[in-house]
Amino acid sequence: MSDKEDGALHSSTKSSGGSGTTQAILWPSPFLIHNSDTPSRMFVGELLTEINYGEWVGDIRDSFIAKNKLGFVDGSISAPEAGGEDYAAWKQADAMVKG
Repeated sequence: MSDKEDGALHSSTKSSGGSGTTQAILWPSPFLIHNSDTPSRMFVGELLTEINYGEWVGDIRDSFIAKNKLGFVDGSISAPEAGGEDYAAWKQADAMVKG
């Protein structure tokens, strides 16, 4: 699977102090966490009630889609192999989505 297929787009650059490389996660990777991506900023207009479930769930879904995080909720983005190149970024984004 290519990097583009699994949503993990990376750019490697030489670090200035040694021979290692630094990984940057590039948009549109779902692993990217923007400064505005916080669980408390889901932009849902109203609290869930027994009456407004349909509208509320649509707002929640749209919010996750806008932040490119719906795959963490619906299961279409699965965890990479533990210790793999993308695992730490996936774990961080997954924790942010869970709140």
